[in-house]
Amino acid sequence: KYNIKNKDEIYSNEILELEKEINNVHSRYDNIIMFDRAIEGVAFLIKGDSSEHLDSTQAAFILRLKEVMAKYPHIRYFGGIGTQVDRLTALSQSYESAARAFSYRFIFEKNDIISSRQISSFSQQNGDDAILSELELESLDFKKVEAFLKSGEAEEITYFIDEFLKSIGSASEKSFLFKQYIIMNIYFTVVAFLKEIGSPDLSVEEPFKWLGGIKEMHYDNQKAKDYIFRIFSVAIERRDALRNKRYHRIIDQAMEYINEHFADENISLNETAAYVNLSPSHFSSVFSKETGKNFIRYLTDLRMSKAREMLKCTDMRCSDISMAVGYKDAHYFSYLFKKLHNCSPMQYRASKE
Repeated sequence: KYNIKNKDEIYSNEILELEKEINNVHSRYDNIIMFDRAIEGVAFLIKGDSSEHLDSTQAAFILRLKEVMAKYPHIRYFGGIGTQVDRLTALSQSYESAARAFSYRFIFEKNDIISSRQISSFSQQNGDDAILSELELESLDFKKVEAFLKSGEAEEITYFIDEFLKSIGSASEKSFLFKQYIIMNIYFTVVAFLKEIGSPDLSVEEPFKWLGGIKEMHYDNQKAKDYIFRIFSVAIERRDALRNKRYHRIIDQAMEYINEHFADENISLNETAAYVNLSPSHFSSVFSKETGKNFIRYLTDLRMSKAREMLKCTDMRCSDISMAVGYKDAHYFSYLFKKLHNCSPMQYRASKE
């Protein structure tokens, strides 16, 4: 996943150039399948005849990706690598380990592409440090929690909680006061986040409403994790609801723009995305979700609707109608019209007379 630092989702020529370069790198590998996951970034499935073949392909491919990313210092990126599996039915295991590694983008601030094996090594190195160093409260960074609430996904909550607590160290489990401190700060971070995004409902389950709750979280670490999971789920659900409302407004603006410019033969997804200030891939994903059609299909349906109106209500020539709805090539217009309506433009006009 990649985005301009501190400017998620916006339209950028840098992002467009980067996407082209990533596609060029991918095109050199016949044994790598790329999946465009829109706002979630891209995913790659590497195929190989052996573990050694997979390792060498992976190393070379990641090196090329990092070389490309180095050209764009203003763009932050992070990737997670899953474990190797030897059958298709086990792909979910590989995806699961890749997702866990990917969730570390909220723990590490640097750009990187890391594997699940590296995560295991990191956890072992940081799991049993000296308690005194772990209890240095100023080293805690709750901005990582805020970053996750802003851009994390619901299915990543469990991974993030596990890795965030691991990054703190075992003191989060051993010290009663330290655990209380962490949970209260997470609670206040969630409330502050909801206020920042303009949520009309700031109510969140309080962590220690009764004495039994304090004891439960102290003696059962899973209870503490379950509580954090619940309030994160609430925050992300409200965030997504507000984001969807915002997307409704953005898509309304985009549709208005398309309605005003459909006659321009050069109107494009990229141009419309720039108008509403979203990256093309993000705009494409949101547009399809909101309208039920991809951009090209929506534009084509609009143009054909206008063409049918002109065929029924005017005596304009087909070539002039073609130009009026954005098709410079009248032959292509006739071909497309017949493909969609099972009759030529002239036959359609005759049937309506």
